Order: sequence, then C-alpha cells, then structure tokens
Amino acid sequence: MMENSTMKSSIYTVQRGDTLTKIANAHQTTPAELARINNLTNMDIIKVGQKLIIKPIASQEAQQEESTEDQAGQLNIKFADALEKPISRMKVWIKTGEQETEYLTDSRGEIPFIEINEPDTPVTIMVQRAAGGKKTISTLTADPWRIVYALLVSPKYATKASQRVHKGEPPRQSEKTDATPPAGTVINTRTSNGHPLQQVFVECPNDENLRLGIFNGKHRKIILEAARKADMQPQAIAALINAEAGKKVNLVLKKVTGKDGKPMIDKKTGKEKTVPKRDTTEWNERSKAQGDSSATGMTQFLDSAWISMALTEGTFLNQWVRGKGWLTTKMVEIEKKKEQKNPKTKKMETVTVKIEKIKPVFVLSNGSLVFSKDDDLLSSLAKILSCKPYMAGRRTASDKNLQELLDMRYDPEHAIHAAVDYAVSNIKGLDKAGYPVNSLNDAEKAKIMYLSHHLGPGDAMCFIENTISEAKAKILLTRQFAANEKGRAEAESRYQKAGNDWVKAHREWLKGFVENNIQITNFMCETEDAPVARDLLVITDDLKK
Repeated sequence: MMENSTMKSSIYTVQRGDTLTKIANAHQTTPAELARINNLTNMDIIKVGQKLIIKPIASQEAQQEESTEDQAGQLNIKFADALEKPISRMKVWIKTGEQETEYLTDSRGEIPFIEINEPDTPVTIMVQRAAGGKKTISTLTADPWRIVYALLVSPKYATKASQRVHKGEPPRQSEKTDATPPAGTVINTRTSNGHPLQQVFVECPNDENLRLGIFNGKHRKIILEAARKADMQPQAIAALINAEAGKKVNLVLKKVTGKDGKPMIDKKTGKEKTVPKRDTTEWNERSKAQGDSSATGMTQFLDSAWISMALTEGTFLNQWVRGKGWLTTKMVEIEKKKEQKNPKTKKMETVTVKIEKIKPVFVLSNGSLVFSKDDDLLSSLAKILSCKPYMAGRRTASDKNLQELLDMRYDPEHAIHAAVDYAVSNIKGLDKAGYPVNSLNDAEKAKIMYLSHHLGPGDAMCFIENTISEAKAKILLTRQFAANEKGRAEAESRYQKAGNDWVKAHREWLKGFVENNIQITNFMCETEDAPVARDLLVITDDLKK
C-alpha cells in the first residue's frame, strides 16, 4: 500500500502482479529512477512485500523554479545485442553539442549518465567499427529538466530508443501486437492524454508462469509448443532441456562494491572497479560431448539416437525428414535364409529364398537407397545409417543428405522437439514395461525423462531395478568426466569414497546431477503451486514395486 501519495519521498509495498513499470506509472516517476533510488541491479525482479522508496519526478514547471544546478537533465544509454543481452566493454563515443567523450560500457551495457544543461542539445551516439573508425548509430535532442532513456540494440546497431516527449511531437498510441517483445525491451511512447509513458517488457508475470531468463527467452515459443505436444507443464520441459543442454560461457564484468554496498572506484582510472565473472546460463546449440562420443547439439543426441528419432513415425524430426523426401517405403525383393528338407537327400539344408517386402528406405544424395537388413526394420536402418563412413577426426558424414539430418541437432527447434519426443517415447516404453511413470507429477516425471535420455531406456530400467553391473557402472561414471588423467582420477576418487563400489558411486553421482538440475521451480515466476518432487531414488524405488 502507498503510505504517502504526496510529491515527497514515500514508501510503497510491492503487491502481487506489480511490475516496476506499473509502479512508476502510478506514482509520477520512471522505472529507471525507481531502480536508481532503490539500488536495483535488475529491473525485471521485484518481490511481493518488498519496500520501495518512491520519489516522484517533479513537473517541468517545478524544476524550472529550482537552481540552475538542479535543472540538469540526464541522458541514460544502454547497449544490448539482438537478444537483449548487455554488451560489455564496447568502445562508444557520445558527442553532446561540440564536446565528444569516449566511454567503455560496463557489465550492464551502460555508460555513466550524461548531464544536459543547455536546451535542444544535439546528441550523437557512435560506436567503433569492426574495421576501425567510428559509426554513428543514433542522434537525438536532449534538454534540461528531462531524463532520456535509450536502449540501443546490436548487431547492426539499430536503435529502439526514443527520448521523452519533445515539443511539437504529436501524441501517438502504442501499437497493438500479439507478440510480446523480449524481456528487457524498452519502448518509449505516450498515453492517450499525451503524457510520457515508458514501457519496459519483463518476463514475469506471464500466463504460463514460465521463466526462461533473458538468454533463453528466444526459445519460449518452442518450449510451449513442445509442452503442449507432450501434455506437460512447460517448466518441466525447460528443466529437461536445461539439464541436457551444453552451456555457453559468457564473460561479464561484475562491479566491485565496498562494505557500504556502493561501487568501488579505481584510483588510477577513476572508473568503477570490475572483476570478470563467468556466466553459464545460456543454452549452447552447438555444444559437443567430450571424448569420442558422437553426442552433440543443444540436447546432446548420439548419431544413432538422432537418426532413430527421424525414423520414428509421428515425431517432429520424422515429419521434417519426410518433407525433404529422404524417407519413404519401397516394395523390395530381399534374400532370406531358411532351413528346408532337400527332397533328394532327405536332409535339412540352409537355402536362400527371395521374398517381396515393404521396407523403410533412406534416400542418399546420389539417389541410391539404403534399406534395413532384418525384420527390426527401423532399428536396423538406424544402425546402418549411423555407421556410414565418416571423415577421419570429424563428426561429418560421407553423404550430404545424412549430414544435413545430423546437423539439425544444432537447430534449437529440432533439438528441443526431438528431446521431448524421445522423452515421451521412453516414458511410454517404461510404462508399457510395468513402470507407472505416467502416475507421477510433472516435476517427478521430468526426472525420469532425463534419466531415460541420459542412460537410454534399457539402462534406465536397469537403474530403476539397480541391476547395472559393476563393469557397466565404471564405464558410465568414467564417461562423465574428461577422457584424460584428471578425469579418470575424479572418477576413481568417487569410486573410493563410495567404498570401492562403482555401482554406488555411479548412482550417487547421477542422483546428485538430477536433483541439482531437474528443478522446475527454477523456471517458474511464482512457485507457490509447484508440485513437490521426491528424491530420484525414492521415485525409482516406488516405480519398481
């Protein structure tokens, strides 16, 4: 509730459904000003019950009555890439009037705010060209008594920013659109009565209660489509993908703060101190497994598993490969050996007979057809295709069509849908084998989905029954670490800590990985109604009863 609605500073308690923009619009201020006053480093995140200092921005007329020193306007500029990710340590030049100043953006993609003291001050924003020199990317006019907020978006440095209302500028309405802009997008517009309105698009809250973050928000539509297809909560799908996905390593600069919480200043440069920090939240669509494994792409599919999904009727990948014309069926004549009695010798003999049979066929780029060799048609064909000759030292197929199919592992849409199709197929298999996975809630089902993707459905059943052999457990555990002396030493250390028991060591590692990574609450805006997920080993013990 608002404890004081006058133009003086007051305290506001954040309510459910509030955003910083909503609060700012209701109290004659801006989201950026609220963030500044309350030391908020992320304008997307405020919590119910949080206390915010509210200091309305005075009207232009009131400001004009103050001293010249207090009349200075502010120019606030932020640089981000096409995914709204801040661009740090980028060299920029800002020319205000005749004065030009060089800056280096901080970890938030920002430069220090610029004071504007003269009316109608022309502002030119320039960045460094890749080939050297400067490139003008935006121009605007700034005035005293006004605060200008600009968000400039790369890679082609197209500006999405505009300043607060200029004299003579006609009122304009926000354009209606069905698509919500990415989190972090800032749009400066005006209300129906002509007052300035700054829209800052945040991810939460939303109708799906889905939080993907600014890096992975681009996959939102795909996650929702896959979730609907699997009839599961999208948060469970996001957790599954997050556990499977390799991560991009982004180096960002973090401000160094003192005991008082304020940024520390470097005495030599006069700039705020920063330290490099690794950020590994962004899913890497081009990640590859360690060692000689063929697992690659966002969801880490082996060659054989990926091809199997392409051959499986009804999957997203199957529809794609059929659309390419590479998968069809043909009536073919095949040779089959059988035992029969020789009428002359009266003895049983093995003979070869020719029979006609409809078989799935993969079409290679040269027009030749690849058939399965036995009655397990799809499985056999997948094995044949995954064993096609590859170029030495590279995961590259000798055939163009097959290579394009394998390379679709790097496409996020295909990778996500394939992972979900594979998970659904594995769940059906486990359920058919007598393990009632479909009786679990989505938070627990996601754990079993990951288990069956990681181990394969066969070994997943063995894990549930705790029948994985000592030798197999050693292979599985050692495979999780780098194929070098350090990795082998790590696996050996876990083995010794488990009482020289490879099975126990592997189960403890996999349990820990699942518990740490399959957490659907990490992908929720509000977690009050999240289903309770039991421990993985509790779930598997329950399934085998």
